[in-house]
Amino acid sequence: MRCLLLIIAAQLAVPLVYSQPDYFATDLQYGNYPVGFKTIFTYDLSRHAVAEQNDNEKQGRFMQINIWYPAKKTNAVPLKFGKYIDLLPQQSGKITRDVETLAEKQFFNNTAELKGDTVLLRKHFNALAKSKTKAFSNAPVANGSFPLVMFSDYPNSQSILCEYLASHGYIVVSAPVKGTYATAFEYSIGGIESGISDLQFALSIVRKEFQVKQSFTVMGLGIGATVALGLQMRNPDVAGMISLEGGITTGFEFNLIRQSPYFNNERINKPMLVIHAPHPDVKPELTDAYKYTDRWLVNILQSSEFYFLNYGIWESAMPGILGKAPGDTKASFEAAANYVLHFLSTIYKHERFSPLTIDQKIAITVYKESVPVPPDFHELIALAERQGVAVIEKLYNERREKDSEAIPFSSFYRVAEHFIVQKNFSIGAEWTALFAKAFPSSAVPWFMSGRCQLELNNKIAAKEFYEKALALLPGDVMLEEAEKNAYRPAIEKRIRELSS
Repeated sequence: MRCLLLIIAAQLAVPLVYSQPDYFATDLQYGNYPVGFKTIFTYDLSRHAVAEQNDNEKQGRFMQINIWYPAKKTNAVPLKFGKYIDLLPQQSGKITRDVETLAEKQFFNNTAELKGDTVLLRKHFNALAKSKTKAFSNAPVANGSFPLVMFSDYPNSQSILCEYLASHGYIVVSAPVKGTYATAFEYSIGGIESGISDLQFALSIVRKEFQVKQSFTVMGLGIGATVALGLQMRNPDVAGMISLEGGITTGFEFNLIRQSPYFNNERINKPMLVIHAPHPDVKPELTDAYKYTDRWLVNILQSSEFYFLNYGIWESAMPGILGKAPGDTKASFEAAANYVLHFLSTIYKHERFSPLTIDQKIAITVYKESVPVPPDFHELIALAERQGVAVIEKLYNERREKDSEAIPFSSFYRVAEHFIVQKNFSIGAEWTALFAKAFPSSAVPWFMSGRCQLELNNKIAAKEFYEKALALLPGDVMLEEAEKNAYRPAIEKRIRELSS
């Protein structure tokens, strides 16, 4: 009887041995390259240390730069996931003691901040940390020059996507997001600018360490997508931009990036992949403002922001890890990853992007074509002086079919101001007439037209234009109240002078 009980107990124990979940099981088709992983600890000597850095590490801003890359074949043992976790407490200085303890604590804190189930995570933590990844630590780099993707986040959060891209021949570089003066990120324009500086520094390092192509793609999730957009505006080497949910599709960050001294809508002119999921604060239509770039909007219907990180795959092994799942987060993660790879491929092969064949219960894709970037201030002046305003008016009328604001208000104003300052009132009169045609409800072009006609001694026309400006002034949406108050006495003075 005792032997029978032992046999039954052994048989019951067998399923327990094989019930260990695979935390990294996916249906993603990995590429032909083994994946290498390398962390570079260095300092940005051009910037100051953050508050958490040790006293003996105050010689600059400590930088942890994590890099996934195509590697040569190796007989080494794959990296265990716990090594990614161990990097968490080493964002502000390399720690040599109690790394695993500190890392585990921060890993749980980070999950808690995402409203994750830390009790559930505790049950799985040891097995998760001991799980093998697809990366090999410091493996030899494969031969060749590879396209670069910049994706700032914690390595333990984004490793699945980064390994997937590296297996297909991309180098993925990441610097953990930090604040300006402390480790904690600041949700402000200062925080965004610090994030951009971190990416630019990481770019300089990876270009020294690896053979990468000159152009690169930048990707981010949440506020990281806004940081990515900021970098795209100031670095012409950016070939495309990817937003993995949140960030640029929320009103707060849409307005935040406009506070940047580098903000220029006309510089947002590289292809953009916008992945988003249902959420009351997410408004993908906000990206319509970026009309000078081709946009592919992919609505992942059964996901939400943080499932685009590793949690999207972990949900299968740890159901409820971020609370009640919005649907099939594994299939959603895989759809997003495949779209990222597809987008990158079209960018670097100079091919036309086309939607993938994915169940429409998982993903729906919308394409929005760019409109031509208008000539800048200097180009408009040169064109007006060489070929005349009529040429610009023809170009303006052609482009208005696709773009109701084919030349921005600010460009019209700056060109008009230039000709008035230069006392070239003949061209100024033609230009301000086109300005008034483009923005007939604004007082500004009529005011500037009045000035040009006055200087050309066309007093009747000048008075007519000034009166038009005065009538439009109260309802002019292009002007702040203080600006209206400044314009009003100037206009009234001109009308009195021309009436006497």
